[in-house]
Amino acid sequence: MADAAKRTVLKGQDAIDLWQQGADAWNAWVAENPVADVDFSGVDFTKYGGVSFAEFRFPNGKKDFSETVFGDGNVRFYDATSGEGDVSFFGATFGDGDVSFEGATFGVGAVSFIDAIFDAGSISFRGTIFGKGVITFADAILGKGSLIFDDASFKENSIVFRNADINGHLRLQNCRNTKTLRILSFRAMRLTGTFI
Repeated sequence: MADAAKRTVLKGQDAIDLWQQGADAWNAWVAENPVADVDFSGVDFTKYGGVSFAEFRFPNGKKDFSETVFGDGNVRFYDATSGEGDVSFFGATFGDGDVSFEGATFGVGAVSFIDAIFDAGSISFRGTIFGKGVITFADAILGKGSLIFDDASFKENSIVFRNADINGHLRLQNCRNTKTLRILSFRAMRLTGTFI
């Protein structure tokens, strides 16, 4: 990767403006900037209506959605591809809609939902491919929704649900490469639904 001090950073209104142009414009920018940090931290998406990053390609570098407010309605990251680098949804707030990462691909790096709050919707990673790194839902709250990893594929991941509060179901059915998991931690997790 390029020197972090010289890396392109897409953030603030520039990031929002490019996102609003849709996947084609976004992906063209990423093709020209394959190594860049993307920063949506603290953005309040409630003023923009629905939130879709479906089929978006992200560059190698940090992807920061920490403290982001997604609001009510569905949030779509399905078929999105994340290049190498950490992806953070630390402290993000999701409203009543469902959150879909179905068919998404994460590169090498941590995927963090620490302290994230999901009001009523479910979050689905059905068919998602995870590159090597820690996947964590530590201290996350799923108000009424389920957390679904059916048919997901792992690669030397550690998955941490420490202190997570899941008020729906937790499903990890038909996952691939589970023998490569380094850690699977449910320490102090609260689950009111079923675990499959």
